[in-house]
Amino acid sequence: MARANSCKLTIAWTHYFDPAARAARALIKKGAIGDVVHVEAVTAYDLRSDFGAAVLQDRTHWVHRLPGKLFQNNLDHPLAFLAEYIDPKDSTCEVQAWRAASPYPDLPDELRVTMIGASTSAHLIFSCRARPVGHSLTLVGNKSTLRVDLINQIVTQDSVSRLPGPLGRLACGLDETYQFGRQTFRNMLRFVRSDFQPLPGLSALTSDFYECVESGGDAPIPDAHILRVSAAMDRVVQLLHEIEVTTQ
Repeated sequence: MARANSCKLTIAWTHYFDPAARAARALIKKGAIGDVVHVEAVTAYDLRSDFGAAVLQDRTHWVHRLPGKLFQNNLDHPLAFLAEYIDPKDSTCEVQAWRAASPYPDLPDELRVTMIGASTSAHLIFSCRARPVGHSLTLVGNKSTLRVDLINQIVTQDSVSRLPGPLGRLACGLDETYQFGRQTFRNMLRFVRSDFQPLPGLSALTSDFYECVESGGDAPIPDAHILRVSAAMDRVVQLLHEIEVTTQ
């Protein structure tokens, strides 16, 4: 419909263009971790936040009317990362869901999704009990692994030392400490420059989208990727309706 009406379309995926997410993509493009063999996305959600509390306090809230309810309102954000490395159409998908903290029997709040493709697997965790609240990614390659903290904007690469025994373990710990320190220092510089906003990726996405509108260029998120993520979310929601949601 957007194409037919000569319109631009994008999706406000909150963390998709965060500095940490862009840095991880750049490392993967350079071959830092080799071929991606597994992706894991974890979303720890706070039902007591302003939005979560609004959903719990108002039984007529629009989230209750979504086919996938609380999950459907949040799923596309982590699925946007997973769908970069695994095509939902060419993979199997398993879903588990249950109610742990929600006061409503028909509002599950714990979700696990597993996708397995020809050469890549993916796992999604959405939890209202996991703490601290936040979003993180683990990108496992056949050479190394990246760990992406989307809240604190830190990317670390698992270290491998050639030193023997305890010396090797100490060297790996020192290297990861160095990575944390270096990126924390960079974030401090960004803070001093007033460039350390709570949602830096959303700001970048908005800027790039307006630029594509003005220039007539391509939107920052390809249409094919938007459709791939939407198809993945539809599939998860369909499977949710096919399983029996339990209470734990």
